[in-house]
Amino acid sequence: YFNSANRNKRSIALDLQDEAGLAVARRLAARADVVIENFKPGGADRLGLGYAELSASNPRLVYCSISGYSRATAEAQRPGYDLVVQGEAGIMAMNGEEGQGPLKFGVAAVDMFTGMYAGQAILAALY
Repeated sequence: YFNSANRNKRSIALDLQDEAGLAVARRLAARADVVIENFKPGGADRLGLGYAELSASNPRLVYCSISGYSRATAEAQRPGYDLVVQGEAGIMAMNGEEGQGPLKFGVAAVDMFTGMYAGQAILAALY
């Protein structure tokens, strides 16, 4: 699954708790078209990787921030795990066989939906 979803992609691992790693992230963002982050609210800002800071050096930057829950609610600080969201949204209740309890999907459906919709929003912003 990982290989099929990530074919021909290049990647880099950075330690964002290290100033050298943060410097690399900032340099990449300065010349990127898009940055996507999924920290809990305030996490990117605490690292100096929030929209305000990154767009100052790259005004054309499209910044996509994904969170599991609305940032305007008391649940904002909760991490949004696929399995939890499947259960809370009622998706698991639609899966499985009659007479059984809720059943998770065979793939990370919420993660895939989120990526699909985020990708569409990013393409619209780039357009």
